Amino acid sequence: MNISLILTITFLLSVEVFASKSSTWTRKLRKSSKSGKKQSAKSGKKLVAYVQRIPSYTGDLAPQGVVTIRYDDDGSFLFNFDMAGLDPNCSPDNKCGVYIAEGTSCDDVFGTYYAPDATEWSVTNGAWYDTFSHGSSNSAFRFDNGYDHKENRFHAVIVNDSDGTAIGCGILDKGSNEKTLSAVFSTYPGYTGDNDASGSVSIIFNEDDTFEFCYDIWGLESNCQNCGIHIHAGLSCNSHEEIMGHGWNSVKVQDLWTTAGGAFYNTNDVGEAYGCFTLYNGYSRAVNYHHAVVIHEQDGRRAACGVLA
Repeated sequence: MNISLILTITFLLSVEVFASKSSTWTRKLRKSSKSGKKQSAKSGKKLVAYVQRIPSYTGDLAPQGVVTIRYDDDGSFLFNFDMAGLDPNCSPDNKCGVYIAEGTSCDDVFGTYYAPDATEWSVTNGAWYDTFSHGSSNSAFRFDNGYDHKENRFHAVIVNDSDGTAIGCGILDKGSNEKTLSAVFSTYPGYTGDNDASGSVSIIFNEDDTFEFCYDIWGLESNCQNCGIHIHAGLSCNSHEEIMGHGWNSVKVQDLWTTAGGAFYNTNDVGEAYGCFTLYNGYSRAVNYHHAVVIHEQDGRRAACGVLA
């Protein structure tokens, strides 16, 4: 037989064997990839609850912020706190409890939510947080209540104080990757002035929690110079008492809701103003969520209010 022909046949057989093995490897790789994808289906999923004062609470605390739970492959999750307005007496020696409740409403909360063969929610089982002296917390713990992402969704998260009283509540739902908050203004409660302030603000947060505060407002007094516009500590525009004063974390930053801090607007001859300034109030987007924003007039009187969402 011709040597050249023998070499050609040998080469073709080698190619065929290689192709067959490659196909097998590819199928195995795809199968492995699918298997791996299925295994990690739980990993990376998250639920978020925006926590506020629970309706049944009558005390002086004003909890606000966000709870985030992020799942791992084994079904357990990292339970993370970013909150303010909590009981300052919570500490490793005086643990304050937090749990997912059976209920799906903050008006009707009952029992802790965990599967029969899973870990019960309690401070002795690790479900607790502590606070700084001013009542804020960035605590975290790992937990597994025996229920997955879908089963925990829409359930209430309850935050207790150091006496075991429920002070805060939020409903778990899909998280948002949004970095913005906005508010639409309406007349401040009890305002008796001549102006009819309106408009909106948009706040864009950076990775370090500084933010760009942009406003587009009108119906104000003409030529108002260095007039204040601020985020306040309150969570509602329903009454002057609920709106409260400036909102900032005094442990992290001084009160920058001032003219010197850059938190002001200037109107034109017809009472309109549009612009932006950069600021930091020591809180993340989650903690600033649902806070009141107030427009002040030249004499400091409050003319309009809107709630961030």
